[in-house]
Amino acid sequence: MRVVAAALLALTLAACAGTQGVALEGGAAYDLSEEFARPGMPAPHVFVMRKGESTIAVFGTTHLVPERLQWVSPATAAALARADVILTETSMFRRADVEVSAREAEDLKRRARQPEGASLWAAAAARLGPERALALQALLTANELDPARYDRLRPWLLCRDLQIPPKLRTTLTDEDRAMIEELGATFGPPDLAPPDMKIELYGESNGIQTMFLESEYDRALNFSRLDDAAAFDCAAATLARTKADGEPKPSVAKLYGMLLDLWLSGDIETARGMIERDQTALSPGWSRLFLQAREAAWLPRIAETCDAGRVNCFVAVGMAHLGGADGLLKGLERMGYVRVQPEG
Repeated sequence: MRVVAAALLALTLAACAGTQGVALEGGAAYDLSEEFARPGMPAPHVFVMRKGESTIAVFGTTHLVPERLQWVSPATAAALARADVILTETSMFRRADVEVSAREAEDLKRRARQPEGASLWAAAAARLGPERALALQALLTANELDPARYDRLRPWLLCRDLQIPPKLRTTLTDEDRAMIEELGATFGPPDLAPPDMKIELYGESNGIQTMFLESEYDRALNFSRLDDAAAFDCAAATLARTKADGEPKPSVAKLYGMLLDLWLSGDIETARGMIERDQTALSPGWSRLFLQAREAAWLPRIAETCDAGRVNCFVAVGMAHLGGADGLLKGLERMGYVRVQPEG
């Protein structure tokens, strides 16, 4: 079976692909009012940090929410209303600002190619055994990816693409339909415009400077640093998850409900721990690149934008990036920012 986290990721990608749910006519300013939580209802926290006259409001998003879920608290609304700059992980509207340039594409091709005469599948068979190498090829095929293309590529791409598919599948499997039916029966249909997309749209349509913490090149360059041994271990761990025969199938709805509860309660530490354990089980090296390396790259970009005096920044990134001893909030504290009580 496919691991539940990967199934939720597939729905996340599908949600991010649809923009019609937030499309505006006539250039009207998007105000997020339909997302305001009623008084007394749970809503995700916003964490406000201050250094001198600079303020950074950090909001952890989740990329998949049920339709009509209201998630903007008074404190979040106040922080957005004060924002001079909004920063998100990447852009869902201004794709030209984050897409890979011709020069960057050539660099990634160089980093992606096997040495002359080398074969990924021969190396996989040598490290993992012929049976698992063939099983990995079958797993790629099941995800509409061509195993022959990967034979000339480095193992980091195999690890990455099994976790973060490079394109949406164009067909639904029976397992996909069952997952969607289970989630829909419990939570209703998913919102086709997730919170990070709506926050970016809010900034764009209200004339607020909107910037992005990583491009497609930045993300791929980061993952290209995964060494071959760790990448093969990551691929093998992914394969083991898909072949969990004899184990009870975890409930997608139960796991999704846990994630929503963490988001709505602002429990960033538990969320961080869950993601770290999940990613470390694939490969400690992959986990560090997926979390700490990206956060370390974001911090100087946040500082460059937000450290100027009298600037109010609103930063929206995935909730799992906020918590932990080496997450984003502790990184801001090491840069001299102090947590203060949010207004609103």
